[in-house]
Amino acid sequence: MPDHVIIPKLAAALHQRALELGSFPRWEVIDDGPELSGLLLARLVTPHGRTLYVLVAPSLKSLRTKFPPGLTRTDPRPVDLPEVVEVWLNQTQHS
Repeated sequence: MPDHVIIPKLAAALHQRALELGSFPRWEVIDDGPELSGLLLARLVTPHGRTLYVLVAPSLKSLRTKFPPGLTRTDPRPVDLPEVVEVWLNQTQHS
């Protein structure tokens, strides 16, 4: 299935809903190479897997402005895909 490019307001709503369901949502910033034509994307990921919901922007700086409020940046884990540049999640998920 193709990705669903969403707006920041929907990203915040999806993130909040995942938290309410007891999930631990995260946003993975992905550099997928030439297929993205110079764009970066951030994909919503839950413990159930990678979703189809993505935020898209021409730069890392502009992509970061689209994340739901209250998230903090962390480096990818060794188990993350190689194209994951950085990860954004709630501060409480760091503990």
